[in-house]
Amino acid sequence: MGTPLADVLPEFAEPEVFVSMDEGKQVFGTEPAKQKIRMKHLFTHTSGIVYPVFTNAGRDGYLKAGITDACPDGTMDLAENIQRLAGVPLAHEPGEGYTYTV
Repeated sequence: MGTPLADVLPEFAEPEVFVSMDEGKQVFGTEPAKQKIRMKHLFTHTSGIVYPVFTNAGRDGYLKAGITDACPDGTMDLAENIQRLAGVPLAHEPGEGYTYTV
């Protein structure tokens, strides 16, 4: 099965998956992930964690959350970037899609 990401980064204990984006209100529609993100998902780019540059769906919501890319630009540290990533929905169910990011 593999090590759950939440064992290493508890911020990812209860991931939500992107369903829709209300562009007017700029809020995500989500549903709870059916399975945990596992470390193997990070290594195979199947975690569902996404950066705005790699998706059109919900891009404005990710930008609004202050997520720009994998490498913080000096305005935040890595811990804050992880907090922000954990606070937005996954692009797809862990293990059920491929998104080149984390």
